[in-house]
Amino acid sequence: MTDEGGETLIDLLNDLGVDFFKAPGLPIEQGISLINEKMNYNLDEPLSVCNQPSLFISSECGNLIDCIKEVSAAGGDKNKYKDFVDCLRYLLTFDPIHVDANTWKAHGVGGGYG
Repeated sequence: MTDEGGETLIDLLNDLGVDFFKAPGLPIEQGISLINEKMNYNLDEPLSVCNQPSLFISSECGNLIDCIKEVSAAGGDKNKYKDFVDCLRYLLTFDPIHVDANTWKAHGVGGGYG
């Protein structure tokens, strides 16, 4: 985009049918708290269905894992570890749900009007 106007990359991708959702604009601290909350569990108790994080990071996401370990508030926007954490923060503040083939499937025995 230029000072005179024009299309942004998001505009061009929207024209191709790629949808974008804007980040909710929450304070960074709120998003970080959400990450911490979802990764929290009682370390003094054994892991179980009732005592486990609600967020798991795949071992395939090495960059994200490294960034979570290293990110700090120091340096603000210049912190080199914040970008991957920002993506996770945006995802969690969007509050996604797991959708599979059964998510919207009708359940029950059926019925009708007689």
